[in-house]
This record gives sequence, structure tokens and C-alpha cells, in this order.
Amino acid sequence: MDTTYKHLLVGQIKGFALEAQHLRKEIKKALKEEYKWKYAYVKHKIGWQSRHLLLAYACIRGVPYRVVEPSYRAGNAPSPKLLLEIIKANSPYAMVKVENSHSLWEPKWTEATVKQWLGLETPTQNHTEMPLQEVSHPASKPFFAKVMAMLGL
Repeated sequence: MDTTYKHLLVGQIKGFALEAQHLRKEIKKALKEEYKWKYAYVKHKIGWQSRHLLLAYACIRGVPYRVVEPSYRAGNAPSPKLLLEIIKANSPYAMVKVENSHSLWEPKWTEATVKQWLGLETPTQNHTEMPLQEVSHPASKPFFAKVMAMLGL
């Protein structure tokens, strides 16, 4: 992984974390219920994007998906297309030498390789879906801190 692109990706992750922290403060300060919901919606979207940034970072670094996310809630699987878009933007020169092919080099990351990393060759293969339930903030879980430390964040 090119260190320039690594630093850009880490910067995006940290920027989203700061933005979420700012929005949590704004939600607490908001006087009208309407503003609280507006801030909460934006925070939700930032959380979705930062989750994919962290997954892309782990994928590029070679950390297995099941180490990062042992399970996920029903209907909350990561988007392979969004992951691929982030990976291509932050690791554009990742190429693999291919033998017996017309071109000597091909992109390392394709939608098929991202799906393989996620374990999504078939929709339910090797995935443990958790039932919908009240979920605490991920940062309060010890394994999240361990993953962040492993990723160097």
C-alpha cells in the first residue's frame, strides 16, 4: 500500500470520527426535537461511511474480515461496491502479475475479490447474522479497541 494513499485514508477515517464527535455534542445541545433528528441522521450516514472506510483500510492491509467484524445485524452487510470504490481511490496502483493472460498486470482489487474477502460469494455463506436488537456504541466494546490498535489508528 502506497504510504501517501494510506495517510489519506487514515485522514478520512479520523475526519469522520471528529465529525461524529462534533455531531454527538450538537445532538445533546439541540433544543428542538427536529434538530436532534436531523443531526442524528447525518451522524448515521457518517457512521455508515466510516465503517466502510475502516473495512477498506483493513482489506488493503490484509486483515481478515472476520477479525474486524465477527458478525453483523440482519440487513446490515457491508456494500462490496462502496468498499471497492474506496479501495480503488486509496490504492490505485495495487496490481497483480497474471500469467497466461493478454495483459501482464491486472488490478488487484475487483468486485469479486472484495466479495471473496467479505465472504459473500453466496449471500448467506459463512455469515452469522445477529437478530435486530439494541446495540451499544462500537467504541465501548473491547474488541473494537483491539481492532483499532491492530489497524494502527
